[in-house]
Amino acid sequence: MGNNFSSIPSLPRGNPSRAPRGHHQNLKDSIGGPFPVTSHRCHHKQKHCPAVLPGGGLPATPLLFHPHTKGSQILMDLSHKAVKRQASFCNAITFSNRPVLIYEQVRLKITKKQCCWSGALRLGFTSKDPSRIHPDSLPKYACPDLVSQSGFWAKALPEEFANEGNIIAFWVDKKGRVFHR
Repeated sequence: MGNNFSSIPSLPRGNPSRAPRGHHQNLKDSIGGPFPVTSHRCHHKQKHCPAVLPGGGLPATPLLFHPHTKGSQILMDLSHKAVKRQASFCNAITFSNRPVLIYEQVRLKITKKQCCWSGALRLGFTSKDPSRIHPDSLPKYACPDLVSQSGFWAKALPEEFANEGNIIAFWVDKKGRVFHR
């Protein structure tokens, strides 16, 4: 999954499009950053990134890391909000604790970057229920091993985006294309 210690920030609940006029730019996520409400250039074939969610609103359940469906080299904090890959380049795949909606943005903060490795995070999605995936059945690598299986999509995050303090937003469209910004 990469060479970084990562955490999933909580997003504010509710519909940012229903905020009072002029108020949407003041929305902050749990780590103090602005909540993305407009499209920006993304790092994929499309010229502009899709909106946060078509129809607005956010899922009611906070997005955390799945407590059990993870690679053998993943260390997770007790709150399931932060993970760290141990000193191995493989067996570090993680999943979320609930299904992620099409176009739902997942925000990941890079809190620590390890040196001496080539390659960064792989960001991905699955149509499978992570609770039904046995950890021992996970392949060593997300790319190309996991994405060669039906129902899994991922892409490599360019290394220049995987710096300490960066917050990466990523999502999947209805065609299975993974976007990030």
